[in-house]
Amino acid sequence: MGRAGIRVLGYYFSIVKVWGHWRAYDAVGRHGGGLKSFDYSKVEHAPVHPSGPASVKQMWERLHYFLERVVPVAESADVRLAAHQDDPPAEYLRGVGRLLTSHDAMQKLLDLVPRHHNGLEFCQGTVAEMGPERAVEAIRRFTEQGKIVSVHFRNVRGAFPVFDEVFQDEGDVDMLEAMLAYKQAGFEGVITPGHSPRVTGDSDGGMRGRAFALSYIRGLMQAAERIG
Repeated sequence: MGRAGIRVLGYYFSIVKVWGHWRAYDAVGRHGGGLKSFDYSKVEHAPVHPSGPASVKQMWERLHYFLERVVPVAESADVRLAAHQDDPPAEYLRGVGRLLTSHDAMQKLLDLVPRHHNGLEFCQGTVAEMGPERAVEAIRRFTEQGKIVSVHFRNVRGAFPVFDEVFQDEGDVDMLEAMLAYKQAGFEGVITPGHSPRVTGDSDGGMRGRAFALSYIRGLMQAAERIG
């Protein structure tokens, strides 16, 4: 990646087939838009993974082992590691402990190996699932440390254990306030929509919903430039 000039590696740390959104387009939103919804009670008692169980403590030990060995290599190649939060932010799924389920847990990952190349792929939607009233606080906290490498800019209605992924302009997070927080804290990385609700005529790729999200992001960027 370093030789190819690719400077960011987004990743998640979990056991295969434990990671996953654990939701489907089974909710109807504005004007019939297809929304992904999550209800922890539907998956709370899913069978233990064949490679489990694994406690939260054990998973932190494994992550620490990984970071101590990989971050120096990433640093030598000038590739920043960007860790995605656990979505949904449940403490356990399929008997396996989950790690990045809170603001303090995200900070813990950064502090395990406190180097510039150890950062966050900041999924604003997942952070909002932790409690939308504190999402902007998290943006400022980690942007001011220079630890947000890239952003998944999306919104939710509700919070763990029950929530819906909604259009950016109708969720619980004030998205203009969020965009201003990135700008004012000096973020200069990439912002992408993340997941998008489906609109009429969408293919499986959800490109029309994605186009709406990208346009909304661009509009917020221009507004943030005007406001300062």
